[in-house]
Amino acid sequence: MSSVWYHLSLESNWKVIANSSSVRNDAIKPRIPEDSYQEPQEILRVCVAPRVWQCLRSIPRDGTLHIYKIETSLVINANDIADGHISGENWITDEQLESEIPLEYMGFVFKDTDLLNNLRFYSTPGTSRDGRLSENPDSTYWRIDNGEWIFDDSNLG
Repeated sequence: MSSVWYHLSLESNWKVIANSSSVRNDAIKPRIPEDSYQEPQEILRVCVAPRVWQCLRSIPRDGTLHIYKIETSLVINANDIADGHISGENWITDEQLESEIPLEYMGFVFKDTDLLNNLRFYSTPGTSRDGRLSENPDSTYWRIDNGEWIFDDSNLG
């Protein structure tokens, strides 16, 4: 049974997830992320999470990030990562990809220190507002304006 996952990228032109041997130039291909120094270095993968905020918590770079929605059952739990209990990070590995997985472009988000601090505030275990992001649908705290996803915590209380 397929589930919905999200992936963030610096690029806005991806159409599918394909095996690393694919010749398509519009495909995200499994790889070892350059910023995965504390994660397994032998598994080619595309990182995904169940919610956009979880993707943002797990990606260590700021700037404009493009949001892709994926529907698939081809995910494995990334148990070996330190923040997996918060980020919900899962992987689509190279060896799982027997065919291409379509991507749906959802827009973009500008990630900076302020956004990351807000996401931490509402999602870090033990804080007074812990769980607010997980308990509410995305539409509660994301406002979409001309394709840009803007975090709005006014409905989170």
